[in-house]
Amino acid sequence: MPCLGQMKPPAFMRELNPRRNTEGIARKTPLCSGNPGRYKVWLASANPSRINLVSITMGSITLITGGVRSGKSAFALGLAGKGPPSLRRFLVATAEALDDEMRERIARHRGARPSNFETVEEPVALSKALARLDGRADVVVIDCITLWLSNLMMAGRGDEAVLAEGRALAEMLTAMRFESLLVSGEVGSGIVPENAAARRFADLLGWTNQTLARAAERVILMVAGCPMRVK
Repeated sequence: MPCLGQMKPPAFMRELNPRRNTEGIARKTPLCSGNPGRYKVWLASANPSRINLVSITMGSITLITGGVRSGKSAFALGLAGKGPPSLRRFLVATAEALDDEMRERIARHRGARPSNFETVEEPVALSKALARLDGRADVVVIDCITLWLSNLMMAGRGDEAVLAEGRALAEMLTAMRFESLLVSGEVGSGIVPENAAARRFADLLGWTNQTLARAAERVILMVAGCPMRVK
């Protein structure tokens, strides 16, 4: 068995863009620093200045998933914040302030959002809102798919209609002239819910996440604030 110094780093310790420097050796820099927005992956390469977490590619999708308070939104904003200041950055928010708890959560997210992001709020007609950003945006964070799907269910959409919305979203994003970062919850790792509505929600979100993951160039799983690349 090779010693630790001879082992090749796992895939998530390499640069997130698989087209560059995929065989580099990771330096001893923590993957998660404890400070949201300061996630870095450094590689020993001939030209370290070329290393970026986001390389803007039209139609490219990154799906960022994980449990509650796993750091999904902070990591998405950190990724989208990389690159030159001239990049046109948007955040599309799907939450609705239906009660005091949700109003507090929305306020917390707004307070943590960098000032160089323009915010668009759209709880249901997500594809239409994103289509309007084509040609206006370079990077778009969608936060989040979980609440969007819940809003569709609350609007009375049937299962097939909800799943069709997910397929249409994935197809549309691949044709857009911006890079998209999708934030979505991972709710299928616990016990099967006793409530029928909760089981339906978990099923629909799981199937939708699979659809988006198939279309995505990258899929990141967040665990306790640390990103793990799974695709």
